[in-house]
Amino acid sequence: MPCRPTDWACRPHTITPKGGQAVDGWRVTNYGRAPWTVVSPRIRIHLRNARLTRAIVLDMNGMPVDTIRLREGVFDFPADAMYVVLQ
Repeated sequence: MPCRPTDWACRPHTITPKGGQAVDGWRVTNYGRAPWTVVSPRIRIHLRNARLTRAIVLDMNGMPVDTIRLREGVFDFPADAMYVVLQ
């Protein structure tokens, strides 16, 4: 997941080192500011283990905050979660 300061910005840029070939890259146009932002994941998990029936959502400290029931071994990873434990 990308993590960047708020208002971070960059644009495509070509870099040509001395005596070398041009290489496509990026130029940072704004280094941003606090707080940092984390892009929320959009992930669908498909499991082949029928014995797993639930996912425990954990916060940043590893504490449980929610439980998700698995339906046919499929669940959407919560956008606000950092960790999930399968049971």
